[in-house]
Amino acid sequence: MPDGRKFIIGWLTCRPGKRGELVELIGPYVAACRAEDGCLFFEMNPSIHDPDVVTLAECFASGEAHDIHYRQETFRRFWDRLHDLCLDGRFENIFADRVEPDSGDFTAPR
Repeated sequence: MPDGRKFIIGWLTCRPGKRGELVELIGPYVAACRAEDGCLFFEMNPSIHDPDVVTLAECFASGEAHDIHYRQETFRRFWDRLHDLCLDGRFENIFADRVEPDSGDFTAPR
């Protein structure tokens, strides 16, 4: 039986000078995500290599648990703030049998 967990790694590229504002949001957001049923781990950290990047690593018990994460008010509010603070996001959704790339363009009209 294949492992049903879903891992996500990602890179959020902030608008110049906005990474500090995003970092201020990380603590409460990560704490809320970690409290969700099905969240196995959730980390977000400023990149040590790029002053405009925040990296993330997440793991959910299943794709369904991650879908529920997307529907949380906490996620919707955070994602909405990314439009003000970030240019884009690049993500790798990792399953036992495949990797699915994903991205977000935060410069596009909402």
